[in-house]
Amino acid sequence: MGYDTSGSEIAYQRAEQVIAGGVNSGARGPDAGWVPSPPVIARGEGPELWDVDGNRYVDHLLALGPMIHGHAHPEMTESVTAAIRELSTMYALPYELEAEAARAIVDAVPSVDLVRFSNSGTEAVLHATRIARAATGRTLVVRFEGQYHGWADQLEWSHHPDLADAGPVLRPNALPGSLGIPKAFGGADATAGRPNTFRTGLPAGRPPSQPRVAPKPQGVAAGSLLGTVTDLRASW
Repeated sequence: MGYDTSGSEIAYQRAEQVIAGGVNSGARGPDAGWVPSPPVIARGEGPELWDVDGNRYVDHLLALGPMIHGHAHPEMTESVTAAIRELSTMYALPYELEAEAARAIVDAVPSVDLVRFSNSGTEAVLHATRIARAATGRTLVVRFEGQYHGWADQLEWSHHPDLADAGPVLRPNALPGSLGIPKAFGGADATAGRPNTFRTGLPAGRPPSQPRVAPKPQGVAAGSLLGTVTDLRASW
């Protein structure tokens, strides 16, 4: 029996009728390479997933990072179940367990003094850029062409730019990640092609030997955003 995903295709088409694009993250749809449609998952256990057609996969995505213990780990399942049973689902007020979790992170990571939890990576980066701008009084944020830092209007720039429009290596153009992102938001991005800002030298579409940044006056940027090696590899 060959590899069959006809059930996933049908399920995806049904989802398109009620979900914009058929998925709730662009990374899950055809534009991210899932052609003609993504496998629609039925269940997961440990490092493996099964789709609605019964195909088994080794899950290297791991929910894009946080599922380092795999799916439905018995101890984690029991802990989450117990927390819901004994504490409730969610509050709009602080509770002691979140401070305990934050303390565990502070104790484990020497460079971390304070923690702010978020519901997504996009939200975390928005927190970080706002804090950096508030602390420095500056607006510009340095980012590297080809990296992804979330889908917010002020963040999703030059993620997978067309090389014909990307501009010079040392002065890349700031290109919005999709329609609907105002060009004005590119003014807060250090790839924006203006004088007196830092310029990133990671050309999209070509493996970098070493990041190059054209020297410009100091004291301009509020901070910089750096992606992971995995993110970089996915960009070329």
